[in-house]
Order: sequence, then C-alpha cells, then structure tokens
Amino acid sequence: MYKIPIELDLKIFLNTNIGQICNTVSTITFFFERNSEETGRVHIGFINISGRFILEYKRKKNKYDTFPLINCGLLLNLLEAIVIDIYTDSSRSELTIVFENGYKLTLINNEMYESYELSINGQITYI
Repeated sequence: MYKIPIELDLKIFLNTNIGQICNTVSTITFFFERNSEETGRVHIGFINISGRFILEYKRKKNKYDTFPLINCGLLLNLLEAIVIDIYTDSSRSELTIVFENGYKLTLINNEMYESYELSINGQITYI
C-alpha cells in the first residue's frame, strides 16, 4: 500500500540471521538476530508479512499468499540463514532479501492494503 521510505536504513539487516519464523492464519513473521560475543544473540527487528511473497532458490521461483498458506515448507530453510544483501525495486514497493544459502525472498506490495511491516529497533514501518 505504501512505498518503502528512502530514509529507512535496510542495511541494518545485513549479516543478521533469521532466528525465528512464526506464522498465524494470515501472517508470517521473520525475527532477525545478530550474534554478539558479549551478549549472545541480539534482536535486530522483524518483518511481518500479510501479503504475497516469492521464495526463489536456484532460479526456481515459488509465489505464495500468506492466506491460505500452502506448501511453504521451504521457508524453514531460512532459519539461521545469514542476510548478504537487501534491496528494493525501483518503485520502492518490493523488498528483496538475499541469503548466503542461495535463497532469495521478495515481498510483494499490494496497492490496496498493507502487505508487510518492518520493525527496526522498535520503529515500525508499514508497506
């Protein structure tokens, strides 16, 4: 529904990993963490998806809806996967996250409703 703000620092997700994946009837939430030698795991933020997304691996793209969520077992491959790149498309409506294990997750924006939300250090942005 909304565009990703230019001032939003997405690079904070670089070198983090997904420590937890939760789903409800109509949402999927990815919790991002960073390992710290001093404090152990540090929570960085989360992404809560309530719209469509694409999970790509080895050039094979699978498109999903969060409701109903069917045949999405591949999402479990993102657990502990480290983020090596994160970027938006030119319209700043889609967000793509690239993981070191070869998976790529693209969140698709819908012009009619909020498709996902980003929480970075407690500040939430709706897209």
